[in-house]
Amino acid sequence: LRAGDRPFHQVVDAPLLRAWGGREAILGRSIEELLVTEDDGARGAGAHPGLREYRAVGASGEAVVCEVNGDVLREADGRPEGMVHVIRDITARRRAQQALEESELRFRRLFELAPIPMACLALDGRVLDLNHRFVQVLGYTLADLAEPEGWWRLAYPDESYRDQVRAA
Repeated sequence: LRAGDRPFHQVVDAPLLRAWGGREAILGRSIEELLVTEDDGARGAGAHPGLREYRAVGASGEAVVCEVNGDVLREADGRPEGMVHVIRDITARRRAQQALEESELRFRRLFELAPIPMACLALDGRVLDLNHRFVQVLGYTLADLAEPEGWWRLAYPDESYRDQVRAA
């Protein structure tokens, strides 16, 4: 990659290099030509130190999400000499994150709109959430069940019977 007349070093991961069409396809092109910022759609990674995300278009026209970690190269006396960037393809990670968010939304809708009372419990028995039908049918709110024993005391007020049910 080129970057004017200053030293500019890039490390590009193999999946991204393949997406761009190989080494020959990017030689002589500037990083500004290859990347578009995620936040404002502006072209060019330029000399931005730190971690940023960019979009890129692969050789076949597919969208690629890149993570660019840049830092300033300095002379021994501290003066800037150039830049170094590590560029990674994080498209699969972004797709997985989006799929997870969509799955969580589907679960949330199912949980909230279910026609039966439902509670979401932690492994230690704490009540994490109740759906509207639970509150409507049973009359207990999340505050009523704030601690793990709350449900058992409300559902089985008789202590000896509660112990029998728990032991079963």
